[in-house]
Amino acid sequence: MNRIKELKKNYSRIFWIEAFFYANIVNIIATLFYIHRDITLKQIFFLPIIYSITNIIFEIPSSYLADIWGRKKTIILSCFILALNYILAIFSQSFLAFSLVVGLYSLAIALLSGTSEALIYDTNIELKENKQSLKRLASLHSAKHIFKIITPLLTTLLVRDLSESQFVLIYLLNSIIAIIALVASLRLLEANHHLDSSKKQLGIFKDAINSIKNNRDLLRALMNRTIIFISSLITFLIFQKLFVDVGIAILTIGFIWSISHAVKYFIMKNFIKIFPKIIFYRFINNLNYISTLLYLACFLILEFSPFPLIALILFSFSTVSVIIRNPVFSEYFNHNSNSFNRATTLSLLNFSKSIFDIPIMFLSAFIVSQNINNIFLIAFILSVVTIIFFRIKKPILLTEK
Repeated sequence: MNRIKELKKNYSRIFWIEAFFYANIVNIIATLFYIHRDITLKQIFFLPIIYSITNIIFEIPSSYLADIWGRKKTIILSCFILALNYILAIFSQSFLAFSLVVGLYSLAIALLSGTSEALIYDTNIELKENKQSLKRLASLHSAKHIFKIITPLLTTLLVRDLSESQFVLIYLLNSIIAIIALVASLRLLEANHHLDSSKKQLGIFKDAINSIKNNRDLLRALMNRTIIFISSLITFLIFQKLFVDVGIAILTIGFIWSISHAVKYFIMKNFIKIFPKIIFYRFINNLNYISTLLYLACFLILEFSPFPLIALILFSFSTVSVIIRNPVFSEYFNHNSNSFNRATTLSLLNFSKSIFDIPIMFLSAFIVSQNINNIFLIAFILSVVTIIFFRIKKPILLTEK
């Protein structure tokens, strides 16, 4: 009885761990910080390549570790590395030093990605509450936005002069927040995930690959999620500099970004109420259409209109349309993986993003160096490719599982 009570606490504990882990209050000014420390715009696009290479190396081993060593221990290690990453960033002054920082951040994410979702899903199974899965996964995703309702505005207030001392203060605060996540992770309870002898002989990694390779719908969903997400990522990388350069105050950017996170949090937290019946293909495809049109609108406004603020607002809504896909994809991918290899399967899905990141980031670095507004054109083209070649077709009603 006591174990059941403690298992139920996993939901709130992992929620707050993710909330503190992803609070990342430097995000809204990260690009401006890099430029302040003499990192060029082209190098800013190379840093995600470092992130992706690290992810390629560690994503699968880290989640294999979670399946063998335990979800809780892996999450603890992830939070420790995250705190170390922010502390080192304070002292970084070169592209090489920031490459190390980004590599550590990628390792921390690799350790957490798939692991927290696997812990929630396994907790559902042990408690025999499988029907609550989508609701709880949506709540888990909402955790990433709860602090970001206020932190973009707060951060831009604290760094309104973009001075060295203000940047250092923000990174110190981020380090403290990461340490809070580390302390919270110590209180998790490991849920059962079954690993029988036949599965050991087959191999977790091999079976995870087979589960993806033999499921064409899963592969299509994987490509859909990955390419649309990268479209959003490349625009996020430089949107701060882009809109500051066209005359929008950093405080205005922080205010609009806080509103966008408030919308994301509200939708995630009330996901089942807002979307009581989710038909997988229709839900994902419609959101993809929205984000695609918004990227095109942003490009046209920045190129031909004197109202860049409208582009900033539309861009913030494009991130909403991309982010609210996540719990639906999470439910779909979790449902199509097994308990014994769930973290590894989910990380194989994340692994694919890093493979595509590398060429796209290289391409973006050179195209944007010609015209920074082109970043929205690249995002638009990538989204169109997804709609044409990786459109979701299978009509799965997730909420009736």
